Amino acid sequence: MLSYMATAAIKERHYMTDKIIKYAESRRKYTVYRPGEIIFHQGDSAEEFYYLKSGMSLTYTLTEDGRERNILISWPHRLFGASTFFEGHPRRASAIALKTCRVLKFDRALYDECREKFPSFDRFLIDELAQDIGVLFEQLVDSHLLSSDVKVARFICRRLVHGQYAEKGSSLVLDYTQTFIAVVLGLSRWSVNQSLSAMKKKGWVETGHGKLIVLAPDKIRDFAYNSVSEKLISQDTEMIE
Repeated sequence: MLSYMATAAIKERHYMTDKIIKYAESRRKYTVYRPGEIIFHQGDSAEEFYYLKSGMSLTYTLTEDGRERNILISWPHRLFGASTFFEGHPRRASAIALKTCRVLKFDRALYDECREKFPSFDRFLIDELAQDIGVLFEQLVDSHLLSSDVKVARFICRRLVHGQYAEKGSSLVLDYTQTFIAVVLGLSRWSVNQSLSAMKKKGWVETGHGKLIVLAPDKIRDFAYNSVSEKLISQDTEMIE
């Protein structure tokens, strides 16, 4: 359980974030990007960074041999595209909307205004960049050291931790298709399907109509973080929908 001081610090951070965003909203209008639209291109001048009000975006880069590598998924209420803005370098990657995105752009003028008006703004930015580093570390570990089963289980756990679900009775509903999960995790849809099929047979999840219903979050979390070296749970060849 969080200490009183830690809880107070989190509340203050959220409060300041709301004030900053409300101020920024009074100064700039949101831009909407539909799924598949490019938000910025690799090589562009980094004239702004972005606040994602809603939707989901993917930052990816093209390697010298022409392959795409996924870098970072941005979720609602987070910043993205900030590192090259502060470095003054061209974009090292591109960003594309995975779901319809409402984006608020912080150009240099708005950034300077917020720094002057909100003394905590720089701390807020440091927190955001630190979270990105943590996410990148998690993705590095996940992509190189973990099985597809554990990757899918951890995807579910992280969505629950961040409150990205709806409640339906005693169940938790994630609004993600198997194809979408595959894109986020860099897996094939077949691999995702096999992992979810095994979880379904264990009574941990239900699937259907582009949604994932979580029935046993504790069991999924235990598998995701305490059973990394155990035998893979997905063994079936039958596909589920």
